[in-house]
Amino acid sequence: MQQQQAAQERLVAALKDYACLATLQYNGGYTSYTAVLQAEQSLFPAELTLASVRASVFSSGVTIYKSMGGGWVVEADKLTGDTAPPPGERFTGMPPVF
Repeated sequence: MQQQQAAQERLVAALKDYACLATLQYNGGYTSYTAVLQAEQSLFPAELTLASVRASVFSSGVTIYKSMGGGWVVEADKLTGDTAPPPGERFTGMPPVF
């Protein structure tokens, strides 16, 4: 999965370069704006795919953590006596906003 993420990151970087070069060519008067639009139309789906792949990588990490038992942070806090109150019980110095 991480190899797929690395490959997608390289693709996005290449498409960003392509979009930049297309913009430079348009600004220099060497090409029409359709070249810039084509470059951006290629870049956007690649960026969406990269976001999806990254989400899958993070989700896989969470799944592995859960399957291996998870909760080791809670156990470590118990051993050190360094436990934080639940979020609803934390005092922030301000009254709750409704």
